[in-house]
Amino acid sequence: MRRPYALLFSVAFLLVPTLASACNEYTIIKYQVTQWWDGTVTVQYTGMDFYSDCTVTGGGGPDNGNEGGGGPGVYYIPIPPSISIINVNTTDPYNPIVTADVASNDPDDPVNEINLEVDGVTVDWAYWGITPFARYQLHLPEIIYFPDGTASLTAKACSAGGICSTYTAHIFRTTPSPNTANTSIYAAWIELDEGGETGVSGPIPVTMHAYYGHGMRQMYTTTLFAVQR
Repeated sequence: MRRPYALLFSVAFLLVPTLASACNEYTIIKYQVTQWWDGTVTVQYTGMDFYSDCTVTGGGGPDNGNEGGGGPGVYYIPIPPSISIINVNTTDPYNPIVTADVASNDPDDPVNEINLEVDGVTVDWAYWGITPFARYQLHLPEIIYFPDGTASLTAKACSAGGICSTYTAHIFRTTPSPNTANTSIYAAWIELDEGGETGVSGPIPVTMHAYYGHGMRQMYTTTLFAVQR
């Protein structure tokens, strides 16, 4: 099996003007370039997105001194970032980690901050690096602090202009009623009896026995995760 030496992500932008609608249409082609240990390079396309940036021209009559023609107007359509939760790692229940992939899609309004929220409350965050794509590991509170029931885990990526995208997962916690096992234990032991009643002087060993009832049960809590796109 070839071992990967380096993993690089690249994005190609194609600008195609559309004169009829006064729009510039952008096609973002996402691909992954892998350089292997033996020097070979492979390219894998991972997706394609389409966006438009339009210019609106105001209407009006001819400029004959009595009626003014409408001037050009420009508006900007922001491109929201992309974010997705890859997994929730609870191998260490005292330090669970949520892994999220983030893409900064708008070159004019890049991602500024990534947040992890539990039921709408931020529990961890990170600033964005200067890359088109990045993978972040965000920390959850210890699993033991989640009560029974459902809690939402939301990864949020926001641009400097306040345009945000979110991706939600859920954690389910339940403590079932434990099964109980009941039984009796028979015990026998030897004690020293002072004697005297049978005419034997001095302490003598006497075998004692009794039955003891007891019950056993095992308490446990089940934790499950589900991702909602």
